[in-house]
Amino acid sequence: MTTIRKHNAAPFLQASFLNMGFHDKAIDPKTLMRRSKTSEASEAAKKPSVDLLNLGSHLLFLQKDERNIDKSKGIRYHQNLASEFLVPHNRARAEVGVQPLRWNNSLAAYAHRYAYHMLGSCDLRHSDGPYGENLAEGYGQFSCNDAVNLWVGEKEYYDYDSNSCVGDECLHYTQVVWRDSERLGCAKLKCLNGWWFVICSYDPPGNYEGERPY
Repeated sequence: MTTIRKHNAAPFLQASFLNMGFHDKAIDPKTLMRRSKTSEASEAAKKPSVDLLNLGSHLLFLQKDERNIDKSKGIRYHQNLASEFLVPHNRARAEVGVQPLRWNNSLAAYAHRYAYHMLGSCDLRHSDGPYGENLAEGYGQFSCNDAVNLWVGEKEYYDYDSNSCVGDECLHYTQVVWRDSERLGCAKLKCLNGWWFVICSYDPPGNYEGERPY
């Protein structure tokens, strides 16, 4: 059985959303996943819109592909990790006509360091760093694609005309497709409790007050 949970938190939340409970959702008999309750925008960014209501094992940097080493950080990345995160992100972005994201090793190093820091608790708690941020967790056969699809699945709750979430949270999705975000770095590590922790960092961050994602 597989479980998932996801998180995308913004620094300013309406009081009714301060209870960060998990939204559990069965995906298939082998995988459990969960997302964080909200998506995080940079502290340096403008206040997130109140209209957007809901406002390892170590590196799973997979398989046998050629590796790309960020020498400044001493962290080794598989090129196919970038693809596993970029492809579903850029598919969602293409659907709404915004430019594709590019993989950034510095962002990936940041994401990895924070994920490593969370291996003990595996809490869906944001880093409060300078980037946009989406979090997810999964147990069992939980892939990078599963995590991104969990965020993108919020598309049905985003109403473009009112620029708001209707019926459920949607800020993970709006960060995925935010038009001004250009760079992406992600990590997937296995926590001590057996859950996979996934974090994606976005630069520039999205979810700005009074602006539509595309």
